Amino acid sequence: MAYTFLTPVIDRPVMAKHPLWSRVKLPEAQHVIKYDSGAYATRNTYDPDESGVAHVYMGGHVHTVDDAEAAALTAAGYGDLLTEVVE
Repeated sequence: MAYTFLTPVIDRPVMAKHPLWSRVKLPEAQHVIKYDSGAYATRNTYDPDESGVAHVYMGGHVHTVDDAEAAALTAAGYGDLLTEVVE
């Protein structure tokens, strides 16, 4: 079975001096990094030279994962971002 995984999104406030623009927030997709140890981390930037990285789920993209990876993501707290693919 396959699942789609969408990375987390946060609302980033617009940095503006005008009081109306200061109320605007724009969605920003986060990256989910899987380390060789099996741990996951959410980051807003990704350093490609970082050691110990097994996989990077880039923010703003739809990722297809298998059952094992879906179970690992669910155990790490990302289960609400998974959707089962119906074939």
